[in-house]
Amino acid sequence: MAEREVKFKHAGPSLAFVEKEIIDKYNMSPPREWQLPDLEHAYDGLDEIGQGPEYFSHIRKGEYLLDLGGPKTAYTGFYYTDICESPDDLDDGKVVLYGPDIHEILPESTIPFGLHWKVYGKDLSHLHAEYIGRQVMTACMTTEGWMITGAAFEPWIRLSKKAGPRYKGFYQFAQIMRAYSRTTSPLLEKVEMIITVGAPVVGGVIEGAPQGVPKEAITEISERLKKRQEVYDAWSKEMQDADVDTFYGCTLCKMIAPNHACVVAPSNVPFCGFASWAGMKTTYEVEPGGYIFPCHRGELIDEDMSWYKGVDEEIWERSNHKYHHFFLNSTILYPATNCGCFEAASFYIPEVDGIGIVNRRYTGETPLGIPFSTLAGFMSGGEQNHGFKGLSVRNMMMRDILRGDGGWNRVVWMPKDLKLEIADAIPEEAYDKIATEEDCLDPDDLLEFLREKGHPIVGKFWVEGEPQPVRVPKPSEPWREEDLQREIQKVKRAKEL
Repeated sequence: MAEREVKFKHAGPSLAFVEKEIIDKYNMSPPREWQLPDLEHAYDGLDEIGQGPEYFSHIRKGEYLLDLGGPKTAYTGFYYTDICESPDDLDDGKVVLYGPDIHEILPESTIPFGLHWKVYGKDLSHLHAEYIGRQVMTACMTTEGWMITGAAFEPWIRLSKKAGPRYKGFYQFAQIMRAYSRTTSPLLEKVEMIITVGAPVVGGVIEGAPQGVPKEAITEISERLKKRQEVYDAWSKEMQDADVDTFYGCTLCKMIAPNHACVVAPSNVPFCGFASWAGMKTTYEVEPGGYIFPCHRGELIDEDMSWYKGVDEEIWERSNHKYHHFFLNSTILYPATNCGCFEAASFYIPEVDGIGIVNRRYTGETPLGIPFSTLAGFMSGGEQNHGFKGLSVRNMMMRDILRGDGGWNRVVWMPKDLKLEIADAIPEEAYDKIATEEDCLDPDDLLEFLREKGHPIVGKFWVEGEPQPVRVPKPSEPWREEDLQREIQKVKRAKEL
């Protein structure tokens, strides 16, 4: 089967100078700039800073010198890889810093934070953005003293107290990432980093330090970069699993979840939001011996569940012979495992036999009686948690989102801000019938809300106006065959109604 080809090299307007354009409106002092060594001396001056898989770490409360992005800032920030069309849009080895530097910020401060990674290569196209972005993030995750979690537009980054004093400034962090990416990615000819440090929301800066960039400016930059990502994503939303014979998988996060692996199909962007099928295909072609692997989809067992024989066989091997099945678009039935990098999560609410969705930025409680942080804690680590699935915003915009659960006809609750963010993806007939935290949190109140609004779940999944909850197995346990088939048939009946 011939796979679709991309007909254009670049997408969207240039955003090479977006920081200057936006931050200049706030009458801030000029940024500071550094020029890094040439490629032959890329690692010069970094002798006291370690790099390698052994430095991958979690940095907990009390251990961090700086807390960048994360929940205290409402995840304000970004880390974004931008493929520049013209070599004139950047200077190789240049580092630009807006706001205070590492040693000008008081210990344990929490700050909005942005990393704009500009790259150029005559053979690069927008399809390489995910590959280069992963290279940069690998450098971050394996550099001594740093913790990188969250997603591109919901970052959470920490610098440890143990390693922080050894950094002369953020420019050395940029130097490590440039050195790693340029020495491992021959397609790169130029690399420049723009670092945006916000005004602290917790803590502060030393006397005489430059002022932090206003949170509003960082949000505006993030939104502009996000629009460019939407242009990149537009064509891929039209692809379907049947258009290709080979899916792709990722094992990058096995460092923290040994039994975990992602499988990415055209209809299924992974929960980190960092890759698409096309991006992973490109990554594998550039680096066939790396962390991306091809996964022949094989026989289609059930289209609604996105259940493929080839995926099951591949995951059995990749999970150290722990998991037999992955249904690519289901929360309830054999969902994919999670490492911990998911932007959002879907979860089963038995009292209404429906699906809720919650994202990292939302800090309140869900109808399960717990916040996202608690939910993420037990979902992470590579277990197969029936009734829970990691999601990304990009994933939610796909046409087959949660198809194995009944899609939007079964989604009953989500935070208001998230609902507004993905409004274009939600069918008009379901939008006003999905509850938010402003409508209800208690499952009993949610049940009445769904009845009152006439949510599609009432007519398609409930029987005589009453929900029919399913008994979900414990984590990593198999489904009883009769329960599995009953749930599959429930979804198929609802689809026909």
